[in-house]
Amino acid sequence: MNCSFISVSQAIIEAASYVPPPPSEEQVKRINKLAAIGERKWLDNKKAQSQKKAMRRSRDSYDRFQELEIGMPDFLSNIGTLLSNFPAP
Repeated sequence: MNCSFISVSQAIIEAASYVPPPPSEEQVKRINKLAAIGERKWLDNKKAQSQKKAMRRSRDSYDRFQELEIGMPDFLSNIGTLLSNFPAP
C-alpha cells in the first residue's frame, strides 16, 4: 500500500515537472506577428477613443460658449427691467 502511494506521488511529480520544448523559429515569428497586430489594434482603438473624447469635449465647450454668448444679453436686459421696477431710495 505504501509502495503504490509512492509510485502515484512520483507519477504526479513527473507530470507536473514536465517542461515543454522551446518554440520553433516559425512559431516565434508567428507569435511576434500576432503580438504586433494586437498592439496595432490596441493603439488604433486608443487613438479612436481619444479622438472621440476630444470631439465631445470641443463640442460641449462650443455649445457652452454659444449659450453664454446668447444668454448674456438677455440676462442683462432682464436685470435692467427688474431694476426699473424698484423705487429709488
